[in-house]
Amino acid sequence: MIDKRLIEAVPGVERLKSAMITPELFAKDLMQDYSGRPLYTYEEWTRELINHSNAFKELTRGAEFHAPVSEANGECDAVSDAYQLDFKLIFGNSMMRAVSLTSSRRVSGRGITLEQLCRSHVKEQRGLRLHAILRDYNLAKLDELLKIESNKQFSEEDREARVLLRSINHSKNLLLIYPCRFEGIDRLPELEETVNAALYYDFRNVLEVRRIHHPGKDTFLSYFCDDRMVVTRASGRGLSKFDDIMVAKSRTYMDIMRMRDPGEYQRLLKLV
Repeated sequence: MIDKRLIEAVPGVERLKSAMITPELFAKDLMQDYSGRPLYTYEEWTRELINHSNAFKELTRGAEFHAPVSEANGECDAVSDAYQLDFKLIFGNSMMRAVSLTSSRRVSGRGITLEQLCRSHVKEQRGLRLHAILRDYNLAKLDELLKIESNKQFSEEDREARVLLRSINHSKNLLLIYPCRFEGIDRLPELEETVNAALYYDFRNVLEVRRIHHPGKDTFLSYFCDDRMVVTRASGRGLSKFDDIMVAKSRTYMDIMRMRDPGEYQRLLKLV
């Protein structure tokens, strides 16, 4: 059931349908080589996608982003001489754990790929919906959570909110990646406007805390619809569309889909 507060705040939100994107795209432990190292990471395909964005090229003065030489000192995930950008998944620790425990794994090497069953004997694992629990946190409560340094006993909800706050409390330009796709509204502009409004309603106080603490840094938030990654830019008034990129533009994204879902891979291939 949709939260009444969200229905009142965002007209048409009850028509939205959302689903998690393919888990292998963002859960690094689901595709590994024989040594246990991830075959792919979400940072790779995200970087490849934004390199196809003309809007981001304006920020980089036409240059492409590349991976940092090292991340030993917290370097950004996408680097150019003129502009740097760090990536953060916003899905919640408990939900990531549930995805990891209930998803099958693929181990690949020497041209052979083996599929392993999920680690959990329980078909369902509980995971908190991060976007939903944030509706109960006002600006003051979030700011208080961020400032607490002790290892006091938090509720599970407080812990999820605090982990998110601390992950984005850095003086960097950030691209927040919400790994869900949306549909349900036929007109694409209306679909995007509704998703933008709904996501802003849920994350508005978190985004405001970041804006207060890091006023000179950009914050982007992305999601998926119509086979595209839609990138929005956050301000104190909402999320406005920045750009969109066809997911098939990323070689890494397509490699993952080829291994995970050959039928979907073939469908996406025809869109390029």
